[in-house]
Amino acid sequence: MLFIVMLKPLLIISLAILSCVVLHAQEISNIHFQQERKLIHIYYDLSGTGVYNIQLYYSTDGGANWGSPIKHVSGDVGKGQIAGNDKLITWEVLKERNDLQGDVKFKVKGIKRWESSSFTDFRDGKTYKWVKIGEQTWMAENLNCKIRTGSLCYDNKSSNCDKYGRLYTWETAMKVCPKGWHLPKDSEWTTLINYLGDDNNADGKLKESGTNHWREPNSSSTNSSGFTVLPGGYYLTRVIFGDLGYRGYFWTASVFEVSFPHICVFIDQSNYVDRVLSSTDYFFSVRCVKD
Repeated sequence: MLFIVMLKPLLIISLAILSCVVLHAQEISNIHFQQERKLIHIYYDLSGTGVYNIQLYYSTDGGANWGSPIKHVSGDVGKGQIAGNDKLITWEVLKERNDLQGDVKFKVKGIKRWESSSFTDFRDGKTYKWVKIGEQTWMAENLNCKIRTGSLCYDNKSSNCDKYGRLYTWETAMKVCPKGWHLPKDSEWTTLINYLGDDNNADGKLKESGTNHWREPNSSSTNSSGFTVLPGGYYLTRVIFGDLGYRGYFWTASVFEVSFPHICVFIDQSNYVDRVLSSTDYFFSVRCVKD
């Protein structure tokens, strides 16, 4: 599809529209544009599940080579884009005018950041959301499977289990995941965190945004991964419940020496994922990863 667009006197550019999406070629469609003085408004439809990083690129040699993503754009572009029609990218094209020479083409490109669906735990009929991030598939909710020993609700209130999932001892956590799923090793948490950045900046991408469960203001959390960490707190055997709404503690299947399992800790108002050791006297939340 080829268009001739006059942007201003003496600047005439031949613009060809291309579209591309990594993994699923038909998820970006119906691309068209309108010129408004110094701006070009680019419209597109985005289908599919999950969240995308949408970028606009241009080529000056007919599409043989493409540079870095165009910076002078706004609207439905960048990370966090979900499915919808008539999405709009506004390109301040004259800011690129010195480079726009030759056979100019542009394309809208999307990289799927994650995809999600749900599954049912045959043991009790509960349905859980899952999210695929990179090559891993994780539960996107805290496990809430009632086990006769080694599990409880925060403050012994079932409403807290409904919101935050159950808290488990480490011994129970090691065997409580549904068939086909398992308690992740510390190395599997590392793979997840490194895919999203590192320990210093992945926290906010993993935590649920808003203040329905986290204490205010929770401004550091975007949940751009769809992982939806919740602050389920902890229970220390025969002592106290603590940190509901403030921190989420998650068991791993990895152990240091004999009896000190690794855990991952997510803290309110922090972008840092804390990786520490814990006593097995605690009850923490569980996320399962698919086998």
